[in-house]
Amino acid sequence: MIEYWSYDVIKLFHDAHYTGIVEEAHLKELKSFKLKVGVGTDGKAQHETIEGWLVLINKLKYILPQYIDEVDLRDVLPIKIKKTTQFANFSNIYHKPTADGMVKFNIPPECGMSFKDWIDNFAPFQHTNPTHWLLYKLIILGALCTRFNFRIATQPGFGKDSLPTILSDLIPLAVSIYTPKSAPRLMSMLERSLLVVNEQPDVAKDDMEALEPVIRVAGDMRTKVQNSALAVSGFTKDEYDISQLSMGFLYNEIKDYMPPNIKVDKTQKYFDNYFTPATNQRFMPFHLSGEIDVSQFKKVDKGEVYEACMPKLKSWVKMAKWLMDGGFDNLLRSKDYTWENERFIGTRTGRLNYHFYAVLDVCKVYASNEKEFNVLANELYRCFGNYMKMLSVDGEGMTVEEIDRTKLTNYK
Repeated sequence: MIEYWSYDVIKLFHDAHYTGIVEEAHLKELKSFKLKVGVGTDGKAQHETIEGWLVLINKLKYILPQYIDEVDLRDVLPIKIKKTTQFANFSNIYHKPTADGMVKFNIPPECGMSFKDWIDNFAPFQHTNPTHWLLYKLIILGALCTRFNFRIATQPGFGKDSLPTILSDLIPLAVSIYTPKSAPRLMSMLERSLLVVNEQPDVAKDDMEALEPVIRVAGDMRTKVQNSALAVSGFTKDEYDISQLSMGFLYNEIKDYMPPNIKVDKTQKYFDNYFTPATNQRFMPFHLSGEIDVSQFKKVDKGEVYEACMPKLKSWVKMAKWLMDGGFDNLLRSKDYTWENERFIGTRTGRLNYHFYAVLDVCKVYASNEKEFNVLANELYRCFGNYMKMLSVDGEGMTVEEIDRTKLTNYK
């Protein structure tokens, strides 16, 4: 099953199911074209006027109607373009959907497996620390199902890039990745279930300035962000709905951003040093350890593997949609497990506590019994303690009792 989740196979799934998808972020501006279509009996040129939204997808220019059956196109999105005709205007070629060339795009929700199987079947890679790999999956996939904010530090080789990369191709309408050096327009990423910022210490200053208003708003768990807050022109909305958005940061251990591991010290840009204490409180920190076993990845015939796994991938995506549409909340209501060490963090108030308990809810839905839940909950709490220890001294992970000295409610 490992080969089902290779980048090449998932890319084939993406191309087969998401090519031609139009979202609001694709709408650039309203255009009007006056095209010569012939000559009338009076010898005068005859023209046709084409009006609509200019859309650029994969370097192709499309003109989409402003209204569909008297309904604003923006209220119909997302749509999928299936058939088009072409027309030329000066030196440009434009594509215009035919009368039946656009369809409303929707993923049907379907509960086709247990939550445990949904987690376990996703990227079942061999790892030197399988418990932390499982916790990582619970955090990343759980952030699709319920809203919380997080940040994760790992050693190089942990495999943290792989899960968001797979998800961004598998369910691109739900997951976005903000990476340094690419600087995609941030507004196109907001109305998602999960926004991951990769290698934050490497993000350029200008990109961080664009990102910071979103960090403040999303980190405070608000439901809307104003376009004016980012001063991004060319977008069609005055405000964006972020009520479903979970936001996470992925980066290496702090020692990997200081000499001798790199030439120029970047620790001043490390999350805990770059942002204010108030912002730190808005993103639950975890330190995960171990490495992914790269020897497990073999070269395969991606076309053959895709044909074999496509139904399973579709089932996984439909289950994801079911969970995001309220299925997770229904499952959570059926679990009444209690965390045996809850006394160590006391009250559930406070920003970090809120996010920690949200991740615990994911562990609760995954666990088959209360004992398994407590094993996961205790290890998750140790991962918080390990993050605190990483910032100060090297060494082995803390016990739950030792972490009591750095309670979530006291973390600054």
